[in-house]
Amino acid sequence: MGIMDSFGWPLVAKVWSVIAILACFIGGVMTIISFTPICWAVGLYLVALAALILLIEMPFLFKCNECFVAVGNRASALGYYQKGVVYLILCAFGMACPITSLIGGLAVFILCVFYFFAGIGPKGSAASRSNSAASAGESGSPEDKAELLDVVAQ
Repeated sequence: MGIMDSFGWPLVAKVWSVIAILACFIGGVMTIISFTPICWAVGLYLVALAALILLIEMPFLFKCNECFVAVGNRASALGYYQKGVVYLILCAFGMACPITSLIGGLAVFILCVFYFFAGIGPKGSAASRSNSAASAGESGSPEDKAELLDVVAQ
């Protein structure tokens, strides 16, 4: 029994969102301290992206403003695939400058991947896979059943 059987992808995505927030914020601040206007823009974008991820993932921190509450409620109603698509779109611009912004953009991309995994759902246990494979082979010939059992046993 692995760690994914106990907790699942949604919890991994929530934990990784904290890492993505920190990576975006720190990378954005470090990118702002450069001398090119494009890096200033990317740095400000990463800081805003960190605030947006914080609002989407932890809406309970923003109860002071009703606009933030409405956005947080709408974001918490999104499905896993929808959150994954939002993060996929948002991470594209964050990877336009040096390594500091690339780290923040990659952290958001990995968050997107974890939400897609959460949308796929947990994989079945070995017993449920063998039961479904055995039931699928009941209408076949005995040779097909033997071959199916050999595949399941491996």
